[in-house]
Amino acid sequence: MKLREIGLVAKSTPTTVYIIAYEAPQVASYLYSESHGMRVVMVVTDVEAADEAFSRVFDSKEAELMARYAKATGALKIMVKASPVVDLIIKRKPQTPIPPRTPVYIASKDVLEEAFSVCYGAFTELYSDSPLSSWVRIGVLRSHPDVEVKVNIDAVLSKHLAVLGSTGSGKSNMVAVLVDRIAGLGGQVMIIDSHGEYSDMEVLSDGVRLVHFEAKVNPLKISPPVLASTLIPEAAATKQRNLLRKAIRELNALYLKSGSDRVDAERKIADLIQKAERELDVDVEDSSGRRYLKALYAMIMKMRDSGISGTKKDVFDSILLKLEKNIVEYDIYSTDVIDPVDLLEPGVIVDVDVSPLPDAARDEVVSYICRQVLQRSMMNKLLPTLIVVEEAHLYLKSSSETAAKQAIERIAREGRKYGVGLLIVSQRPKRLDPDVLSQMNSLCVLKIMQPEDQTYVKQYSEWLTDEMLAALPTLERGEAILLGEWVRMPVAVLIDKHEGKKRGVTVSAAKSWIKARKERKEKVMKEIEEEEMLKKAEEIF
Repeated sequence: MKLREIGLVAKSTPTTVYIIAYEAPQVASYLYSESHGMRVVMVVTDVEAADEAFSRVFDSKEAELMARYAKATGALKIMVKASPVVDLIIKRKPQTPIPPRTPVYIASKDVLEEAFSVCYGAFTELYSDSPLSSWVRIGVLRSHPDVEVKVNIDAVLSKHLAVLGSTGSGKSNMVAVLVDRIAGLGGQVMIIDSHGEYSDMEVLSDGVRLVHFEAKVNPLKISPPVLASTLIPEAAATKQRNLLRKAIRELNALYLKSGSDRVDAERKIADLIQKAERELDVDVEDSSGRRYLKALYAMIMKMRDSGISGTKKDVFDSILLKLEKNIVEYDIYSTDVIDPVDLLEPGVIVDVDVSPLPDAARDEVVSYICRQVLQRSMMNKLLPTLIVVEEAHLYLKSSSETAAKQAIERIAREGRKYGVGLLIVSQRPKRLDPDVLSQMNSLCVLKIMQPEDQTYVKQYSEWLTDEMLAALPTLERGEAILLGEWVRMPVAVLIDKHEGKKRGVTVSAAKSWIKARKERKEKVMKEIEEEEMLKKAEEIF
């Protein structure tokens, strides 16, 4: 197949090639050269075009005249900077420079497919038992839509992955494509779904199931201080939280009675619930979580009526008002909720929707899930599992230490040894803890507009160059640069669209307004027609 020549090598090192080009290639596209026993594929990292005549212009007026009367005598000069990614002869990065004046070509489909097959083969050195089936398609090359791009799942599970990009750049679509195809291999995935984006996703791979799990807080499995903070989050309400914490401990002791004491404990709990129901007189759907809160309500009433510690009655009344609000308005607690980790099995994606939970409760649930997955994996009770943390900046702030952050950090450090992979997703990389980000050995970087976010990602990633950084704002929705262990060579990719992903798609406000106005107009016209028909009927009869 005849290759299209694009220029000549001006100078080079084993890591950088400077090319005088006849035409400007795209940044992140691929070039090819062959000379002296070398067949090198390189990725374009920078392109610069200049008219040499204008370099001798003294002022803007002279430049305007030259342009107007076409008096420029200099030639257009296009300089291309590229980074070699693989020598197809030695099947690794080139060890010597490409000689100057070597012709450079646009990499053809055949050349690129050969380059990718070399990269796929290189994984056998790292993962001796990694089969070809561990590679899954993620999309196509942005510069060559006829060349598919695959990523290595073993690298994702063992070296972790960060998906970073601005709002609306296509992060959740990328995650949907990846987890669907991982599950299609028989993998199991746990998604920490911070905004309920995957709750109605339709899986596309054969034999894959998505299990939606609406997260609830089990008050018997989280510490009394955390539960008290969830029910009374106001910073100044320290005294109220202390009293509530005491009541929680007493109530939990009743719930956890066993053996011969269990019957008496259940009777006392039932009496507390009845007492609270008489006092509250509210009509809400019954649930185990609401029964627990009602019993807790009655415990606070009992403490108030006993005049404990000389505490003023209005302090207890404030606690009771907050408990009543939680009973009436929320249903986020359950004493008999199943463990979402029990739902994991081959070919299953478990979507844990934590969006309804208050911050403190959400943090506790995320911590519990991450700890359970790691602990069971350490005891060989789980197959390799990928944990996806959506909106990871909510849990991994560098400025704070929480239970969720500690649990996720431990997976980042130790998960590889036990088959637990971590995928963090964030629209604000700058808010991520640098220790966690630096342990993400694979990256999917979509469009990032904020300069501070771009700089932060580069600071903690050895894979992202200054030139690639400059290209990030130019990416369109669904386009990304893949870097690191899971691809072995930098790839600018157009990610496949997941047709089963409904939520998280950018909504057109104008389209919604036009549709609503049309529907409203049709409704009014129908009402007018019905009124006219009614008048005619009255005239006739």
